[in-house]
Amino acid sequence: MIRLTRRSLLRAVAMLAALCTLNSPCAAEPAAALPEVRFQAQRVIAFGDVHGAFEQMFKLLRDLEVIDASGSWTAGTTHLVSLGDLLDRGADSKKVMDLLMKLQPEALAAGGRVHVVLGNHELMNLTGDLRYVSAGEYAAFATPGAASGTSSDGAARPPGFEALGKAFLPQGVYGQWLLQQPSVLIINDTAFVHGGVPPLAATMSAAELERTFKARLNELLALRAGLEQAALISPQTDVNDSAIELRARLEAAAEPKPPSTETDASSAPASPKDPIPETQIANARRFVALANDDLFSNAGVLWYRGTARCHHLLEAPVLTEALTRWQVSRVAMGHTPTPDHRIRQRFNGQAILADTGMLTEYYGGQPAGLIISGSTARVFYALTGTLADSPDPVPLLEIAGLGGEEIVPLLTNGVITPTGETPSADGTVTVSVAAGEQTIRGLFQRAGKREINNQLAAYQLDRLMNLGLIAPVVAREYEGKRGTLTAIWAQTIDEAARTASGQGPANWCGRGNVFNLMYVLDALIQNNSRQPTNMLYNPGTWEFMSAGHDKAFGKGKSFPPYLQNAPKMLPSAFAQALRKLDEQQLEETLGELLSRNQRRDLLKRRDELLQTWKIEG
Repeated sequence: MIRLTRRSLLRAVAMLAALCTLNSPCAAEPAAALPEVRFQAQRVIAFGDVHGAFEQMFKLLRDLEVIDASGSWTAGTTHLVSLGDLLDRGADSKKVMDLLMKLQPEALAAGGRVHVVLGNHELMNLTGDLRYVSAGEYAAFATPGAASGTSSDGAARPPGFEALGKAFLPQGVYGQWLLQQPSVLIINDTAFVHGGVPPLAATMSAAELERTFKARLNELLALRAGLEQAALISPQTDVNDSAIELRARLEAAAEPKPPSTETDASSAPASPKDPIPETQIANARRFVALANDDLFSNAGVLWYRGTARCHHLLEAPVLTEALTRWQVSRVAMGHTPTPDHRIRQRFNGQAILADTGMLTEYYGGQPAGLIISGSTARVFYALTGTLADSPDPVPLLEIAGLGGEEIVPLLTNGVITPTGETPSADGTVTVSVAAGEQTIRGLFQRAGKREINNQLAAYQLDRLMNLGLIAPVVAREYEGKRGTLTAIWAQTIDEAARTASGQGPANWCGRGNVFNLMYVLDALIQNNSRQPTNMLYNPGTWEFMSAGHDKAFGKGKSFPPYLQNAPKMLPSAFAQALRKLDEQQLEETLGELLSRNQRRDLLKRRDELLQTWKIEG
């Protein structure tokens, strides 16, 4: 009997890829080689993105008594979970992987486990995308005295470049190991992923997701090896760029050829690439398709940031559907650094954000561990040695680390000082508001009683409905003038500036975007004040908030004219909040700000929204 090792099996798959024909597409790795995805454990310790920060990770694990001073396992039956992104940016990613590879059999022998969930940077290294590999990482793979080299296109290659690339091939020591690690993991009632939980997560179980991800990844890597051997792509080009080149060649080959004319052959432009052989066309097409598969994109669990960043009205249904399908109550993830470098929670604890910027010299963060025992989730911070009873909640709308309940008193009682910035065209002045050690930026706008009441009513309605869309605002006097004071982020930009700069958030959100929410809000309150200058963003996170509602709350059930051509999409979570509104609530909350007729007209617009706009999500 012939016994195939994993290395020889992968080598055979790669050779098979080179021999694939039109009628014989490449097969993926057998499902039997896939790791388990569901476990039970009394105690779980998870940590976020390491990015080569070996010393910080070692200290965290040592302080949590996961390892001893020599780096040996001491945590017994504990399950340790890395949430991905061991690699890139930091110098010591090789040492990080070596330690975790050493700990895996040691933990297993003690009745515990070490799980390494794949991150997008692991995927990048596996597919040849080395954009974020640091000089220190290359140096760790270089042999003593090795010199720099150049690629076929003349680009400089540091010592260790070739060795690192080979180590992450499917047959390489680290590539082989990473291909055995899961893309999704479940322990007890908690799921662990790197990026987040996109809509596609609800379309399959965790086991199905892992099986599909690994089958397609192994097929992609096998096709890459075969196409390299056929000299159709370069080993020095990553999967994404190779797919772009192949797609262009496939499209060029499919274009109808113009009728031939009598021309001087020497003057005809030369083809940059020879035609793809017929026997490799199917493989090239499949490679291009896999390289653009949603599982490997922003729509997959390794890259998705919607769970961490998208507005809760859009994202809550996405998360709930996935958690229900996976039969878990929460998910823990890395990928998106928290602004204060502390482990945070969203959606009433259903999502835990554990990327605290462990690579301190790059992110300025700290090593932190999430400790789960039963239903209790605590947090340990290694730099201070402190243990928090739970992850810090993320406010619906956060400014300078404060939520609305903390911002309003600061706006109301803080000392206002000018910033020296030029007032806007409508006379709005940017100011600084300070109380004690806390300072935030604000916008003061002179206004009459009705305009002030409209602004305050919009914010109070936002709070009543738990929307988190409208900037905190209070009535204040400044330099002898009566008006409103609105809180903004330290680096706030408006829609006009965002558009002019070409900046903007990536398309993270699985269902709609903040414009859809703004349209519903403006329709509800009949906001006729909408301008690009009162659509505000935090450029660090691209969180959105609306300001300037001084002309809202008009008569009747008609909507602002600008919404005539807007998409009539009503997110389901927003629809639920609308249904809960009633006349008594509005009177208690807004009775001193809006007239009875204004409140009743608001409910008429609410009914019109529910009847005529399409509810989605």
